[in-house]
Amino acid sequence: MASLENVPAELRAEARWVCWRREERNGKATKLPVDAHTGRMAKSTDPATWATFEDAVAAVGRWRCDGVGFVFGPDRTYTGLDLDHVLVDGALDAEYRWVVEQAGTYTEVSPSGDGLHLIFRGSKPDWAQRSRKGQPGGRVVEMYDRDRYFTVTGAVFEGHDAISENPDVVERAYRTWIEPEAAAQPALSAAGTSSSNGMDDDALLERMYASRSGDAIRALMAGDCSAQGGDRSAADMALCSHLAFWCGRDAGRMDRIFRRSGLMRDKWDSRRGGTTYGAQTIERAIAGCTDVYRPRDRRAERPSRPQNKNACSTVTRREQRGVSDDDAAPKEATTEGAPSVEGWYVDERGRL
Repeated sequence: MASLENVPAELRAEARWVCWRREERNGKATKLPVDAHTGRMAKSTDPATWATFEDAVAAVGRWRCDGVGFVFGPDRTYTGLDLDHVLVDGALDAEYRWVVEQAGTYTEVSPSGDGLHLIFRGSKPDWAQRSRKGQPGGRVVEMYDRDRYFTVTGAVFEGHDAISENPDVVERAYRTWIEPEAAAQPALSAAGTSSSNGMDDDALLERMYASRSGDAIRALMAGDCSAQGGDRSAADMALCSHLAFWCGRDAGRMDRIFRRSGLMRDKWDSRRGGTTYGAQTIERAIAGCTDVYRPRDRRAERPSRPQNKNACSTVTRREQRGVSDDDAAPKEATTEGAPSVEGWYVDERGRL
């Protein structure tokens, strides 16, 4: 435990620490995270079960634990790279030497004595969805930036005792060992009107929630797809249809807000040929959107309203008379005659 003083001050200042205890579960050795305050099992997804570094260290003996651990939380502030079984008698396998030397970040020997933990400032690329893969010779490489914890020993390896940010090395390590076939998330290009409405995402969401379709939008953002009969793909399209209207068909902003929703899951970044499911869904929503939200102070800039009834926004009687209605909210994109991302058709209610 004496070597814990070597843990970078930046990490020690974070209140995201747990204790851990070796136990055998189903015939397999495991390291259980322990809440330093209660002695019960901690959760990497629940900050209420985390503690300060000092409290975690002090609780190790009290709860008969074997050490402390650092949690990678939902904010994705840090990324951990775990290299299992890469040390033989303290010597690093040559295949893994480059990542330690080029990373220039905090690196320590794991509790087993034959592995390394590297901790970087920053997150994995958004498209990097896998976390673990076995390697030749029984080695294993894991990479996490959220919802996991690393045991921490303070046993600094070869003097690498400071945290740094090195996204290029993180990406190269991911591509080399976890998903060699990975390609970066396709660029999402905006179509049509820009979303430069002067509001940040939080303000725009509040405006959306206050609109006539606010309840439906709020439900979708919470991951509720009951209005779509439990069909999550239809819910994805419904939310993207709303976003196409409110974000001014800005694909990048639509993607950013969708990722904050309860509908976000691994499928969003899954590959579809040269693109992804999420990019395809956004493209379909934009294709079905013929009008966009414009704040009241931009009414004078409004072009004549298109007559296409398949607009993603609600065309009210007031609007048909030429009176703008900023409270109007989008309907799901109608893509009559055009297949959805799953190869099905979307009806006027956004159902597949």
